[in-house]
Amino acid sequence: MREIKFRVWDTYRNKMIKWDELHSDSNYLYIKMFNANGYRTRVMQYTGLKDKNGREIYEGDVVEYKDLISGKKGKGVVKFENASFCIDDGLIKAFRWICYEVEIISNVFDNPVE
Repeated sequence: MREIKFRVWDTYRNKMIKWDELHSDSNYLYIKMFNANGYRTRVMQYTGLKDKNGREIYEGDVVEYKDLISGKKGKGVVKFENASFCIDDGLIKAFRWICYEVEIISNVFDNPVE
């Protein structure tokens, strides 16, 4: 069973709040207070997968990938669609995670994908 975790992009401070930081009372109250006052946060869920370097992959991560069957390489954004996580490179959506070598290079807030 995969571990359920989240992280939050704080639009007011322009910083990512990680899972272990969300458990502190000050961050919980901070997020609640700013959402109530019209500031927005983006909650992203952990996919349950890690990249080739052992880093946890979350929604909103920008990744480079290599299809281990065809050898195709590309860059895309991790999204949750149709009840599944995928890599969206703008042309196709890759759902076969087992067939890909993935490396996180950024996230959509620090490095928006065009």
